[in-house]
Amino acid sequence: MSVEISKNFSWNMLLCFLQNAPKLENLVVKKLFKRNSKRKEVGNSRWIEPQITPTCISTNLKIFEFKGVQNIKVELDFIRYIIKSSKMLEKVKIFTPKSKGTSEKKSIVETKLLKWSKKSSVLAWEINSV
Repeated sequence: MSVEISKNFSWNMLLCFLQNAPKLENLVVKKLFKRNSKRKEVGNSRWIEPQITPTCISTNLKIFEFKGVQNIKVELDFIRYIIKSSKMLEKVKIFTPKSKGTSEKKSIVETKLLKWSKKSSVLAWEINSV
């Protein structure tokens, strides 16, 4: 399943979706970049870890991708939550956007993810620029 999010995305909405998709095995989150967007924020734009982990994350999720990671705390908090909560996770793919400073952002994201990977049972990691 692929989910597209924007700058003012409500993480509560994604959590609600995940709670209603207990058999989900593949999750792709793609961050859209729109300049001069007039969209209003809906719900909570911060990631707040739920008290109960959705079934799909804890027991079924095997592949997780996040496209457009910009080293923003909320994005990294969500990624860390997925990694630590997924017992069946086999593969993680993270993509940072190509732009000025891409290699620096990628390096920061990569350093954080590698630290988390040592504590996880994920079999394959990929960090790239798109």
